[in-house]
Amino acid sequence: MAIWNQLSLVILGAALAGIGWLFRRKITGSHKDERIARLDKALEISGKLQHSGMSLEQAQALAERLAVGTAALSADTLQHLLPDLSQESESRPFSILETTAAMGAQLDARLKVLDAQISEVLLKIEMICDDGDYWHAIDQAQAAWVKYREAEGYAAATEMAGGTGRTVNSLAIEIAVTEERIKYLNDFLAEKIQLYG
Repeated sequence: MAIWNQLSLVILGAALAGIGWLFRRKITGSHKDERIARLDKALEISGKLQHSGMSLEQAQALAERLAVGTAALSADTLQHLLPDLSQESESRPFSILETTAAMGAQLDARLKVLDAQISEVLLKIEMICDDGDYWHAIDQAQAAWVKYREAEGYAAATEMAGGTGRTVNSLAIEIAVTEERIKYLNDFLAEKIQLYG
């Protein structure tokens, strides 16, 4: 009998919590905000489908492939699939390069190129610096900058939490931060060349 009393209390508590939740939604009007957010998202998706020339069925199939990872392509495959994207016609068919996976792969490749440029500039700076302590400080600053870039990328990914664009968003921010760092390091190197030859 005690089990039935406890079970009925749990059921009563759940029912009261549900009623409270519905009452709170009615008072705050959050159900209206949710409806507006869903409408806004539907309009955004509709615009993207129209721009890309995809049908809803094609978009759903692509989303399923992305979910299981079958849309991830190697760099060699992407190179062979490069269409001419210079034609911005609305009748242009959807390109594999416009998928989130393809954009992510291209941005990742770009970031690797920029990292190689940073390594080259840092090597030149190291060659010019004849003070070991000074070079060690520069090296530590670079390590701290890498952590900063990763944090900026994480923040950009978090902004798109739950979306397929989070990796693209993260890489785009990391690229922007890296391009700024390269400019700074090149200016720093030019200054050191003037000072030390």
